[in-house]
Amino acid sequence: MINSSDSSKSLDSLNPKVERLIDANINRLKEGLRVVEDICRYIHNDRNITSKIKELRHKLQAMYSTDRLKYRDVIWEIYKKKSTKKANYQEKIIESVVMS
Repeated sequence: MINSSDSSKSLDSLNPKVERLIDANINRLKEGLRVVEDICRYIHNDRNITSKIKELRHKLQAMYSTDRLKYRDVIWEIYKKKSTKKANYQEKIIESVVMS
């Protein structure tokens, strides 16, 4: 059970693991909306629904806090594939952008 002091926590005080989980799932939600948007657009040719889904996706993006990017663990992600030289270089670039 969550007590009242837990529910009053601000975004800044959340556990980094929770922030990482939120970040990953917001990205999944945006990707899922994009898939549904594409289905409505390309398969059903429904401009109205496509437009509404696109608007919803953009509203979600506007609410997204880019502060969560600092919680991404691109170097130690457990499901990443073995890195090649190019992938290592790309990871270093991503890390430097995220950390700056």
